[in-house]
Amino acid sequence: MKYFLVVALITVGIGIWWFSSAGQISFFDEHTHEMEFIDDADSPTTVSTAPTEYPEASTSVTYLPSIPEPTNPDGRTRWAAYWEPMTAEEYAVYGPKERSAGPPRVGIQVGHWQRENLPEELSGLTGSSGATAAGYTETEVNLAVAREVVELLTTAGIEVTLLPVTVPIDYHADAFVTIHADGNTDTSISGFKIAPPRVDYSGRAQKLVDAMNTSYEEATRLQRDDAFTRRMSGYYAFNWRRYDHAVHPQTPSAIVEMGFLTNPSDRAFMVNQPKTIAAGIAEGIIDFLKGENLLTTE
Repeated sequence: MKYFLVVALITVGIGIWWFSSAGQISFFDEHTHEMEFIDDADSPTTVSTAPTEYPEASTSVTYLPSIPEPTNPDGRTRWAAYWEPMTAEEYAVYGPKERSAGPPRVGIQVGHWQRENLPEELSGLTGSSGATAAGYTETEVNLAVAREVVELLTTAGIEVTLLPVTVPIDYHADAFVTIHADGNTDTSISGFKIAPPRVDYSGRAQKLVDAMNTSYEEATRLQRDDAFTRRMSGYYAFNWRRYDHAVHPQTPSAIVEMGFLTNPSDRAFMVNQPKTIAAGIAEGIIDFLKGENLLTTE
């Protein structure tokens, strides 16, 4: 009996060692980063309203006042499902506004970056470190690509803000793109996916996604997967009704999963060719802005 118990313990130990050391793979909820999507049932009771400053974040962001709590007979708060129609009170603050003059403005968010600086309302994301594989972390891969994207967009005459996991309060821009890498226990799974918010109040997010899908596929030749989950389209930074630190609903937004960090081929591509990956992302954003007549077609 003791012999069989020892064998069982050794077997379990080998399995744990293989996944943690040999395989070097860890992630949250396959390709959906579950820790980044907090269920509506867990709505916070307090919300931080003070803007957080970061070294590479723009200081020219306009912070809108917090909207009043809508009166709901069923007791819902503004942290309820953000895909419901705007109330008159919300529309007064978050409805379409005339764009101010100047070059196009774009926010590029680095998935999981600077999560140690999260405000209280986003404290549930503290443990969300993203995918890791073969000694690489998702954060470092995301950041390397994002910085290349910023350089390409800046060269094109676009005003770009590199954003951490905490976006400025009611972040408003001509486009917002958050960059991530996927993970899965099945290392044979590969490919990319790009999704808009679950509900697009701007009416232009799908145009941004379409442009990026085309350019990214052409640049990387990776397999495209349109079967993104509701959790992906329900990314926390899209939930303007629940969080102060969220993207303004009139900002066309998209979340990009560049490829699978847990797939050897995808990982090698993302790690060794960040400029190619970045070009696929940047060209889509540029094409979108041109289509919106915010950038010249020369």
